Amino acid sequence: HILNGLPDRARDAYAEAVRLDPSLAEAWLGLMRTQLALGDRPGAVKSAAAAIAAGREEASVLLAAADLLPDQREASLAKAGRLYPADPRVAGAIAQHADASGDVAAAEAAISRALSLDPTQPD
Repeated sequence: HILNGLPDRARDAYAEAVRLDPSLAEAWLGLMRTQLALGDRPGAVKSAAAAIAAGREEASVLLAAADLLPDQREASLAKAGRLYPADPRVAGAIAQHADASGDVAAAEAAISRALSLDPTQPD
């Protein structure tokens, strides 16, 4: 629906999907993305918190939570790093956070790790 220019319908469909089955990580992500596309950052923040509360630990959910929930950023990134050490998206997100935090050594280590996992990914 979102690709067809119907983000409201997409949001509603994703909301129904997570209501019916809260274990669907892709539905949580779709809900967060459509909420953001609609300018509903508070809704996306609530959805990220609900996805984590529902026990979703997929890399994409943890990374979304790290972006949307600043108070849980370090914990989400640490968990993602432990659970998905071979995911270059995780290493890249850890590098960005370390850089933003002023930890140059950790940022360099994480970006080196990300590039070793996937040299084609600039982030």
